[in-house]
Amino acid sequence: MSAIVHIGYHKTGTNWFQRHFYPHASSHTYIRRPVVRDALLDVGAFKFDPSRAADILGLDDGVPSILCEEELSGNIHTGGLAGCLSKDMAYRIHSVLPEATVVIFIRNQVSMIASAYKQYVREGGTYNAERYLNAPRYWHNSGFRPAKAPHFTFDHFDYLPLIRHYRDVFGAHQVRVYPFEQFVTDGEGFAQRFAEEQGLEVNWSAVRYETVNAPYRSTAFRLAKMLNRFTYRDVAYKRYWINVPGLYRKQGKLLRALNRTRLAGSNLPPHKLLTPQQLEQINTRYRDSNRTLAELLELPLAELGYPV
Repeated sequence: MSAIVHIGYHKTGTNWFQRHFYPHASSHTYIRRPVVRDALLDVGAFKFDPSRAADILGLDDGVPSILCEEELSGNIHTGGLAGCLSKDMAYRIHSVLPEATVVIFIRNQVSMIASAYKQYVREGGTYNAERYLNAPRYWHNSGFRPAKAPHFTFDHFDYLPLIRHYRDVFGAHQVRVYPFEQFVTDGEGFAQRFAEEQGLEVNWSAVRYETVNAPYRSTAFRLAKMLNRFTYRDVAYKRYWINVPGLYRKQGKLLRALNRTRLAGSNLPPHKLLTPQQLEQINTRYRDSNRTLAELLELPLAELGYPV
């Protein structure tokens, strides 16, 4: 058995793994997210110390650890800071846990990017999909340089470079890549196969197969965009009229409750959030890279609906 470091991506079920799966692995010690962030993320590049990180994580030579933190792959709203943070995390993790198995979940980019935009609104965003996806275009028109601020980037969802990087740093045999769609199709069966592959012993009676962090449906989504204009939280790239203290947290509770009722409206599939031109842009952008990735890892991406 080896340590497991599950780095994301965002929007691939990591919340479920953190809440309902990894804590019930009796063969490993699950390290909570705040501890992982303190050890690996919340320290500048020139101050990072592997010994300090190991101390914070409280690694036990006798029992392998599990780390699961999607920010290790880079935040979806900042593009992993032009990939710099995403790239550096591989070196940081390797310096602390060189023998670890690195777990990466990927997702069809059409579904992934639509989900990223929904998450942007959930976290306080106010702009439409076009402005969210193509922020540099609007900045250029005003003379602002995109390099001066973090923003969404299509590069972040080109999985091939990051996967190759981790294979170079850790070795190909220590990097495991899973399509999120296989988990969605058969959650229980996937979890059991995953546990067997990773050498996990799990208290299966405690595992719950339920949706975590459900996306807002249509009415809740529109209401969120309206209310977001009265709070500066939680994303940087937005426009708000006035900040009402405490509103962000209160509206979150209200909208989550609403989202569990019929009043929340219908689901929002990608074609209801993105234009035909944006969908084609996404398909064209990732087709060649996905084809190479499918061949490299022998993954059935075409069968799972990925652009190939």
